[in-house]
Amino acid sequence: MSIDLGVVVFGLIGAGAAITTVFLLIRITHFDDEIPKQMDRTSVWLNEIEKELEQGVTNANASPGGVSTSFVPQIVGMASKFSAVKAISDKLETLETDNSLFVKTDLLTVGGLVLTGVLYYGASFPDLANAYDFTTLANAAGALSGSLWALGFYWFYSTYTELSTLSHKIRKKDHSSGSS
Repeated sequence: MSIDLGVVVFGLIGAGAAITTVFLLIRITHFDDEIPKQMDRTSVWLNEIEKELEQGVTNANASPGGVSTSFVPQIVGMASKFSAVKAISDKLETLETDNSLFVKTDLLTVGGLVLTGVLYYGASFPDLANAYDFTTLANAAGALSGSLWALGFYWFYSTYTELSTLSHKIRKKDHSSGSS
């Protein structure tokens, strides 16, 4: 029993394009929706912490003895909380920028896989194959597309993992503070 290389190549190209298209759809429908929602939540959270700090400073200045030593740990705690939330917000902004880049990369990957298929198909015609070196071009396009596909798979996984971790931290804070 012999395995036709063309069938294997077109099968791999089809599978790669299908998986990349699924990643692309998830990035566009889920990640592009979820990241801004989480950014809005952290923005509200940062505003709450800022108001808390302003209220604490106002109360400390209004007290007859001025700022007490018991207020200093409160300020440190609020600053620490603000710093943690700001770090989450910054990570979300980075994820949003990266996701936009990864959508473009996924589109390029699908285009490269289609080009690889077209070049391999062109190499199957003897007249064309003799006139042009379709096989070398197809191999180069396939290597580039395959590399982008592997990176896209890794980037998808890392984006999903990071977004899930940040969303969990935000939900945990929402539940502990009693907000929505």
